[in-house]
Amino acid sequence: MGSVFIIILSMKKLIFSIVAMSLLAAASGVAQDAGIKKASGRLVGDFESALRMNSIESFIASYSISDAQLQLLVDEENKRMGIADGDPDRLTLAQAQAFMSRMKSNFTSSFLRGLEAMEIISDIHLEDLGITDFTAQKSYWEPPVVEISILSEAESVEVNIRISNLSLVDGRPRLGPSSRIEFEGYQAQDLIAFHIIEALKMEDAVYFVDEVLPDAEGLEALMEAMAESGGYTPDEAPEVMLMQVRKRLIADFEKLIETGIERGILWSEIDNVWSGYSAELQGGLYQVSIPFEFTFRDTGYRIVLEYCTQLTSDLSVFLPGEFVW
Repeated sequence: MGSVFIIILSMKKLIFSIVAMSLLAAASGVAQDAGIKKASGRLVGDFESALRMNSIESFIASYSISDAQLQLLVDEENKRMGIADGDPDRLTLAQAQAFMSRMKSNFTSSFLRGLEAMEIISDIHLEDLGITDFTAQKSYWEPPVVEISILSEAESVEVNIRISNLSLVDGRPRLGPSSRIEFEGYQAQDLIAFHIIEALKMEDAVYFVDEVLPDAEGLEALMEAMAESGGYTPDEAPEVMLMQVRKRLIADFEKLIETGIERGILWSEIDNVWSGYSAELQGGLYQVSIPFEFTFRDTGYRIVLEYCTQLTSDLSVFLPGEFVW
């Protein structure tokens, strides 16, 4: 079982609480545990600096495992799977390096997207960050994860940041091929749900499309992934398809607004209650459904944005489907 550390950090404006750090390899012995705690403190301090300075690239560079360490992980994985030398299914260093490259790209984009969403949704700004102290407590958890809880004292908004799948190298947590970061409540789908509610409050279909629809480059990447996954391949150029999709989405959103008005909803007075997210992986795409709930004068309503498509390599590239009451 992996070792887990619960780290609580008090700050001037924010309080960080790493509520679960689990590492891929078990650590035993008091001396080793103390070393991991110390290394975890350095990781937390460096991560806080990356948040405050908006410099995630340096954090990733400092904490990514080396090629030599990556080779050891490759060998261990092949041994664990019982894959012998010469087997075509054997994992190679080149493949693992490609996974590392993808991890770094996804980690960076998820970090920046999380910061953007924090500011847009909850008006949380980075300039107030500053750790003054932290404490660590050993526990146990599976699967291996790092979870960080951030409390904004000014806004009373709690943000859970999850860094998962850390490799343990020489007693220190390191970013490996499958490491990832998630801002709970501030991911791509949360920002989409936020923009939907805001657009409904303003009764502004153009705002919804401008904030949610990908640009021509993103749509082209989405179309390429569709083709690779064996799905529908449009004949139109991305720019032409973008205009067609934009026209359809504006019409669909205006119909959504009209239906609500017919049901007696005054959109400017709705309150957002909850939004969810479900995704099914299909090749390089997610087929996505986003349910969200809101209230108007003590009456609850539920709408689902169905049949959406999202790019796995860049979750901000999102093609909305249709709204279903």
